[in-house]
Amino acid sequence: IVGRYGWAVQVTVGFFPYPPPSSTPSGCGWAPSRTVDPGPLRAVIDLPTPRISHTVSFPAKVTLTNNGSTALTIDTGQPLSIYLFEPDGTALVGASPGAVAGTGLGLKLLPGASHAIDAGGGTASCDLRLGYELPDGPYVARAAVEIDETSGPGYFWSDPVTIQLVTP
Repeated sequence: IVGRYGWAVQVTVGFFPYPPPSSTPSGCGWAPSRTVDPGPLRAVIDLPTPRISHTVSFPAKVTLTNNGSTALTIDTGQPLSIYLFEPDGTALVGASPGAVAGTGLGLKLLPGASHAIDAGGGTASCDLRLGYELPDGPYVARAAVEIDETSGPGYFWSDPVTIQLVTP
């Protein structure tokens, strides 16, 4: 398509234009950045399997648990987005490139109570040096959980889960 129509078309693969630009832009610059202290709230990802194949997206659940001694009122959204990090968990390298249609979710969690929320992620690369799609290998998955505070919305990250990206 690009060869035939040239400048008249714009093609993207995942987060990046095709053919690749001469510089290597970051594809996940829009990822959650304003982190907040979740207090006694904990989030854990539940994947059907830790082996993820290269697909448009993969399904999961994120369970929020109130580990505190008082009830918590939580304003968040659903579904939650899961991001992939390098194996050491430091650098964000993958996410779902598709749009997510969601809704708000208000919860009241009593002490010790939990609530599962639909979530999903993808394997598109945020680092063009890795390719348009993340290569097979180990990664760390974390869900971004939005919570509203008096200062506005912020995010906290779920507990990390090690996954293995594989070619089926």
